[in-house]
Amino acid sequence: MILIIDNKEQYVHRIKTTLRDIDVRAEIVANTIDIDEILKKSPDGIILSRGPNSAWEEKEIGNCGKILNMDFPILGICLGHQIIACHFGGKVKISGTAEYRNTEIFVDKDDEIFRSMNKRFTAWASHRDEVCEIPQNFEILAHSEICKCEAMKHKTRPIYGVQFHPEVVHTEEGYKIFENFVNVCKKI
Repeated sequence: MILIIDNKEQYVHRIKTTLRDIDVRAEIVANTIDIDEILKKSPDGIILSRGPNSAWEEKEIGNCGKILNMDFPILGICLGHQIIACHFGGKVKISGTAEYRNTEIFVDKDDEIFRSMNKRFTAWASHRDEVCEIPQNFEILAHSEICKCEAMKHKTRPIYGVQFHPEVVHTEEGYKIFENFVNVCKKI
C-alpha cells in the first residue's frame, strides 16, 4: 500500500488513479496526518504530492518534514520534490517559468526510478519554484533545458524527487515511474 500525502493539490486523485491503474492500493491522507497514524497504516512507501504552495511555507506543508525522517521509501512530486530538497539542506527558488508545459527530460544517470524508460522523454511540468541547489547526499538523475534538477535521489536512502508530473497523461511513460517506485518499495 502506498500512502499519498496530500499537499492541498486539486489533482492528487490522479496519483491514486495512476497507482490503481497499475494494480497498487493507495490511500490519500492530509499532510497534517499524525506520525503514529502513518505507522499504524504501515505503508510500503509514501508519495508527497504536488501542491499550490512553496516548500518554504512551513505552515502549509504540514508534517512533511517529520515524514521525511521516517524510514519509508519516498517519492516527491513537484512541491514534494522541493520539500525534500529544503528538508535535507538544498535550496529552492522561484524560477519565473510558472506555466505548465511539455518539457523534454534528459536522464543523466541510470537509476531504478527510470528503469526500462527512454533516456529522453516528454513530461508535463511547471517550474514556478524549482530546486536550484541539491542537498548533500543527493545526486541529480535528470535535467531539462530549463531546469538542472528535474529528478534527484538520496545516495543511501530510497528517497526520490521529480519536478515534473508523472501522474498525468502528458508525461510519456509516467506510469512507469510509479511502477519503478513500487518496485523500490518491494525491495525494502
